[in-house]
Amino acid sequence: MWNKVRTLAVSVFALAWWGILYPELCFTEDTFEQVVTVEEGQEMSEQEIYQHLLAASGDEIVIKSRFLEWFEEKLAGNGRE
Repeated sequence: MWNKVRTLAVSVFALAWWGILYPELCFTEDTFEQVVTVEEGQEMSEQEIYQHLLAASGDEIVIKSRFLEWFEEKLAGNGRE
């Protein structure tokens, strides 16, 4: 039992470490999307975009995860049976 738990923990740690060392291999350009509404003729610098993100309220930032969506579907499927 403990061997399985230890193996699982080491596997999760290895995947997380891989993401820290090589994030460009773990995340494609489609992984995130930045949408900033800018008035016509006005451009925002990178610094202004980051400030806008830091000042955003909770409903302005949406976080999605395909894994969590899949997991929720599996849980919902198990509840129906």
